[in-house]
Amino acid sequence: MAGLIHTIVWVNIPCFLTRLRYGAVMHDPFPLRDLTFLLDTLVGLHGLLDAPRFAMHDRETVQSMFELAHEIAVEHLLPAASVLDAVEPQLVDGRVQLDPIAKQALAPFYEAGFQALMFDEAVGGMQLPYAVAMGLSAIFGAANTPLMAYPGLTNAAA
Repeated sequence: MAGLIHTIVWVNIPCFLTRLRYGAVMHDPFPLRDLTFLLDTLVGLHGLLDAPRFAMHDRETVQSMFELAHEIAVEHLLPAASVLDAVEPQLVDGRVQLDPIAKQALAPFYEAGFQALMFDEAVGGMQLPYAVAMGLSAIFGAANTPLMAYPGLTNAAA
């Protein structure tokens, strides 16, 4: 079922973002209501959160996470996308340099702990169910896919 959420989000959000960038959409490009409906109705979020592994979370904390993810995506990641599209990374003295806006855009993401969505709480992670983590990741990725590759590569190496 998490795959279904991932597919629906990745098909719909880029369409919204394309229209948003060209001024054709005046409403919210990130369908939080749709995501939470999918989590509640199709995935059965309450049942997932009843599992002992996820006992530290409840529906309200998950909703708060989605709202914060939305805020970070709209206020930080999305505005940085056009700048980073225009300014390519540079190789200088054997090191890759990005525009400083990349660090600024990712700072709230890291500060909120979103780097460690599914990692165990014992190692500083949020220990979220896969379906919740994928919904949050989809919001970030839709706002700025190239920039989110950096935390993704870090997670893959962890």
